[in-house]
Amino acid sequence: MDSRALNNGSLVMWLAFMLLCSTPEAMSCEVMAKTTSTFATEEECAQEAIIVARYFQSMGYLAIPECKKIELGIGV
Repeated sequence: MDSRALNNGSLVMWLAFMLLCSTPEAMSCEVMAKTTSTFATEEECAQEAIIVARYFQSMGYLAIPECKKIELGIGV
């Protein structure tokens, strides 16, 4: 069975993003997304995103994690 939650008939999952900058200049920044998997809850997503952000911060990067809810099965 799929561990992702159903919300009013739509499939809900969370996707982790990271703003990663090597210098204070905006031109050094990239947005990264974890494309290999999604998360069933916002909490699971945030836990992993924070671990990854702390790793990059320890390497001297500005790293800002974010999780976004993705709902499948609904119109836009």
